[in-house]
Amino acid sequence: VALEAAGPIDDLARAVWAILPLRVRLKTQLATWTFGNANRFDFLAVPRLVLLEPDPSYVEPDQLETPPPQRRWRDRLPRRPQPPVQSRPS
Repeated sequence: VALEAAGPIDDLARAVWAILPLRVRLKTQLATWTFGNANRFDFLAVPRLVLLEPDPSYVEPDQLETPPPQRRWRDRLPRRPQPPVQSRPS
């Protein structure tokens, strides 16, 4: 992931790092501010994206398919049957 940013993305990098599984963190390299990708970072911020030479895995964001929205975990649980509503006599 390469981002164009006006400065270091320390807070964003910390947030992303915190949600990555350990197995991914062990093999991921990130740079919060760099001027190139000679070290082949997996996550980096640069002042201008045009300075980077895209590698063969590069994909334009508008070419990506939007994944279907994920349901929340509680929406996946079976629903408990609700007791019938009884009407009150008038």
